[in-house]
This record gives sequence, C-alpha cells and structure tokens, in this order.
Amino acid sequence: VKGFEMGAVDYVTKPFNPPELLARVRTHLELKHARDTIVRYGQELSRLNEEKNEFMGIAAHDLRNPLSAIQGYAEMMVEDADALARGEVKDLKACAAELDGNGRKIGAAAKRMVEMVQNLLDANRIERGEMQLNLAPTYLAPVLNAVIETQRPHATAKQQNIHLQSESAPVTVVVDPNITVQVLENLVSNAVKYSPPGKNIFVRLKNHPSL
Repeated sequence: VKGFEMGAVDYVTKPFNPPELLARVRTHLELKHARDTIVRYGQELSRLNEEKNEFMGIAAHDLRNPLSAIQGYAEMMVEDADALARGEVKDLKACAAELDGNGRKIGAAAKRMVEMVQNLLDANRIERGEMQLNLAPTYLAPVLNAVIETQRPHATAKQQNIHLQSESAPVTVVVDPNITVQVLENLVSNAVKYSPPGKNIFVRLKNHPSL
C-alpha cells in the first residue's frame, strides 16, 4: 500500500513466476510507450494550433486593408448620393466621375479580396512553399499611389497627411502585383495606425542602383 501511495503502479510477489513477470514488464512498457506517444501528439497538436492561430491572425490583418478601403469608398459614395438628393451638387459631371471612380476602387478592392481568400483556401500549397506567383514587370509608382489613396481616408480621420515622394524616372520591378499591393498596404496602413494624430507620413520610392 505504501508503494502505491508513493507512485508505484504494480508489484511482484516472491517467489516470482518468470512468464508472469515478463508479461507485466511488457504491459508496462507498452503503456509507457502509449503515454509518450499521446504526449508527443499533444505537443504536436499544440504547435499546429499555434501556427494556425498565427496564420489566421496574418490573414485577418491582410483582409482588413481591402475591407477598410471598401468601407471608406462606400461611405464617400453615400455622402455624394446624399448631396445629390439634397440638390447641393453644382458640378454633376464631376460628381458622377467621383462616384464612378469610387465604384471602380471598390470593385478592385473586392477583386483583391477574392484572390486573397483563394490563396488562403489553398493552405496546403502555401505550407509546401508552392504558392503560385504571377510575376510581371510592374511600375511601382501607380501601385503605391493607389495604395496611398486607399489609406488616405483613415489618415484624414486622424488629421494625418500622407506624402508620396517618387523619382521622375519609372521604377519597374518584376513582382506579383497582387502580393506587392498586400505588402505595401501593410506598410502604409501600419504607418497610419501607429503614427500619432496630426503627423506627416512620408512614403518614398527610390531606385537603388546597387540592387
């Protein structure tokens, strides 16, 4: 009894029976192996769960940018529509062009979200490092300018000004345009998010000859 109270799980009487002793030892070895396997699987499941949570956090962060752009442009369209209804718009052509431009930007942001979701759904390919990249020569200035415009409403809400400083010569790189937009959106949105209200945010695009 004292042995069980101290953590023992079995005992052998004397004189012992060799076949019985071997059977008991074999059973306990199998139980130990089973417990070790359960612990090992538990640790692996815990690691996979942490990776899943990290992956979902990144996905949520990336999807938040186009969602915020859609929300911002939709609010601008509602404001323009209200102004039209009240008869406060003098230049109808300019207002129509602004509504059309905001609608196209919403469509572009929605399309980018669809592509991001498609990549997320193909998680196995991403884990294997086989994510499909559609590389193409891309002018960075228009891409960066579009990204800044999607973040400008958020900056304005914090009394911030975003300044784009770009070289006069085109800066061209071979990249996947959609992935590049995600990267640039993260950079600019983080600058807006973590900069204090009323500050200036400078985005500089420069061609380094050494690269």
